[in-house]
Order: sequence, then C-alpha cells, then structure tokens
Amino acid sequence: MHARLSFRLQAWRGGPGQLKKGFQSLEGHLGGLSISSVAATMKVFFFYDRHFVPLRDHMVASMEDSGAAKAFQLQEDLLDDLKGNNRAGGGMPTYLYKSAKIQKALDEVAEDEVFLFTDVDVQYFQPIAHIVEDCMAGGVDMIFQKEFEDLGVNIGFMAIRNTPASRGFWEYVHSEISRTQALDQRVVNNSLYSGHAAEEFGLRWDRWPSEIWASSMAFSGPLPEGLLVHHANFLLEKAPSADPGPKLEQLKLLQEAQTPTASPATLAAWSTFLAAAREAPAMHDYRSRHFGERRPGPVWATLPECHVAYRGGYSEKAAKKAAKEAQAAGYWISLATFILELAMLEPEVQHGFPHAFLAAGALAASLRVLDAPERTRQELLDDVMIWPAEESSEELLVRCEEELLQLWIRCKDGLVEYHHVFRLLEAKFRYQSKFEVSHLSPAGALKVLREEREPEDFRDLALLRFGIAGSLRQCDPVA
Repeated sequence: MHARLSFRLQAWRGGPGQLKKGFQSLEGHLGGLSISSVAATMKVFFFYDRHFVPLRDHMVASMEDSGAAKAFQLQEDLLDDLKGNNRAGGGMPTYLYKSAKIQKALDEVAEDEVFLFTDVDVQYFQPIAHIVEDCMAGGVDMIFQKEFEDLGVNIGFMAIRNTPASRGFWEYVHSEISRTQALDQRVVNNSLYSGHAAEEFGLRWDRWPSEIWASSMAFSGPLPEGLLVHHANFLLEKAPSADPGPKLEQLKLLQEAQTPTASPATLAAWSTFLAAAREAPAMHDYRSRHFGERRPGPVWATLPECHVAYRGGYSEKAAKKAAKEAQAAGYWISLATFILELAMLEPEVQHGFPHAFLAAGALAASLRVLDAPERTRQELLDDVMIWPAEESSEELLVRCEEELLQLWIRCKDGLVEYHHVFRLLEAKFRYQSKFEVSHLSPAGALKVLREEREPEDFRDLALLRFGIAGSLRQCDPVA
C-alpha cells in the first residue's frame, strides 16, 4: 500500500503548504511513516558517456512516449572518462564505477525507498510503476532482470530497496570485483545462486516477469505478450565498445515491430533477429561459460544438484591443459600400438616377456621417444610394480623397452627378414589419424636409455681408456 500511495502522490495538486499538510495527514494514517520515505516519483539512476548519448536520448524518449516518465525522477551521470576506458559500455572501469554508483545511490535515498538502476540500452513500451510495486511487495530487497528465462540475472535493469541487506550486498560486489577483476554480473550471479547473498546479508531477491525482456532471452523462446521493457543486451555480432549504432538499430527495429502499423518487412526482420539470436554461436558460448557446464566459481547451492550449472569450478586454463594432455596421450597410445604390433613380427621379443610387461614396455618406449613428462613415466612404473616378476619389475620393464627400440631400429635399417611386412606396418601408422608416428626415429631414445641404464659402465670404459693411455706413456722410451 505504501508504494501505491507514493506513485499516486504525483497527481497531487496544490501549493507546498497544502502538500505538506497532505503528507502529515498520510503520516497519521500510515502509523508514523516519515515524509521522506514516500516519494512522489521514483528515482531512476543511470550513467553514460558521450558515445552513448544517442542511447540515452532514445531511452528517455521511450519513457515519455509510453507514459512511464510520469512516475520517474531521472538521476543521470554523463561521464567524460572512466580512468582511461573512455566509455560506459563495459570493461573493468565500468564494472567498478557501476557498483560504486549503486552504493552512492543507496546513500542518497531514504531508508526503505525503492529506486531503479538501469543501463541506457533500454526502451519502455508501457508504464511500469504498478509492476515495480507488485514485484517489491512483501519486502523484497532487489529485483533483477532475467538473463535467460530459466536461469541467471542481468544487472542492466534493477529495482533496489534501500535496506541493510542491499547496502551490504553491493559493498561486497564492489570489493569482489576489485579483488578478482571479474565481470560484475558473474560476481552478482555467484553470490545470489550460491546462497551467499542470503546467508551473509539476508538478501531477499527475485527476477522481473518476462515482460521486462532482455534480448538474451531470445534463447528461450518468442517475445512475450504485453511487452513492457526491452533491454538490448545481446548483439548478433560484437560491436566496438564505443559504437552505440548496433544496439540503437535493434531498439528501433523492435520499437517499429511493436506498432500496429508495422510493415511485413519489419516483422520479418525482427523474426529473423530472434531466430538468429537463438542459434548464434556467441549466445550458446555465453550461456555455456556463465550458466552452463563451463561455469567457473562456487557451487550454486540454490539449484538442484542435477542442474548443469550447479557444480561450477570450471577452469579454461585447466581445460586447455587437459585438452593438450589428451592430444599428447593420443600420440603416446598410437606410437605404443605401433611398437607393440612391431613386436608381433619378432617371436623372440613377443614371447620373451610377460605380456603385461610387453605392453608396458611399448608404452614406456613411446613415452621416451616422445619425451613425455617424467611423472607420466613414473605413473607407468607404479602400475607395473603390481605385476609379479622373477626379477626387478623396473629392470624387466627397462630391458623390454630396450629390446623394442632395438627391434625398431633393425626394422628401419632393413636388417630383418620380414622388412617388407614392416614397410606395410610403417605405412599403416603414417596416416594422420594415427598421428603419423611411424616417421619418428627411436635412435635418440635408445641412446638416452642406455646412458641412464649403464652410466657406470660408460665411466669404467673411460677410466679404462685413460689407464691404457697412461700405461703406454710409461712404456714409451721417449717419455
């Protein structure tokens, strides 16, 4: 009821004294409610820079044309520069300014007062005072725009009530953006859906009905009936940050499509946009990274555990590393298979080792030729150690690896009677699907293996050569 009275007070007629008496009369009926907490119009806060003036002008004009402006008191900031960013369309300076500006707005309004905070790429089609009133009824602290119909919030069009919970929440958001240098909406969504905002600040929040529509919601289906607000938060193609043109085109297209006299061409153009937005790779990539299986950040405990966005914790860096390792593993397995099939050509090698060690030896030889990380070889050795053997498992593995590398060299040099069969095997593993591993050479790997296996023998040979040379010098009559 309080909110309804605040919207209807704008129609009050009379001088300042009469208005004050009216407030005093209302104060008695409302049980001592202060004059400052019931405003005749709702404050709407927004900011922009010189590049976005056309968007600002379009938004304000749509307020006037739709009749929404009657309930609003505009609180706007025209910015010259955001610490080198020189734009109000995105980037870290904008994220920090926006969250700080919301805190400043909370300081400027009365306790429990409700205000709007919006981006300027927004247009109005109908008055929304009654929607704000209905949505904020029951003491909700904040209403966010839907990012998608089923999930996510967008902070481009919000109603905020000045409460301790709202103030604590936005102080946290600002500090978290500063600390992590993360996207502002990611910080907000993480706090809301993890349950942090409710647990830490007691924040009560909700999302607008779909009639307050963002173009990212095109992913979820057609435009809702009875459109109230349009936020042009998604473009089919990325535009320069200081260019408002593409967003302005989208706003004007929908504005024209919503008129009773819209031409078939205009309606077709808007339908084309909706269809393209639903299928746009950028849309699917954005949803996957922020609200899907590639979402980083904490567990979203407010969602069911089976929800794709529940777990979080995704890391692009870790995923790239895993993909690189998976590709490397493909090389390792392909070369190990080549070496193992090579062993099938030589009965003495094939039957000279337990089959578990023969397979492990082929993989060990592959890892050595491809210079795999030492930890990978160690993991292989740890696995081999569980297999019983008459001699040291490590020694048997190294001996098998050496035999396989020697066999490979003999085959490449044509020193085996089945060299023609080897050529067929070599051709088989020359295809790209086999990672073209047969063109590799085992010589370097065999040399390293022998140096690692018999370092003392090499030192003894060097000492022997030195000793022989010394003895010869002692026997030299000229010495």
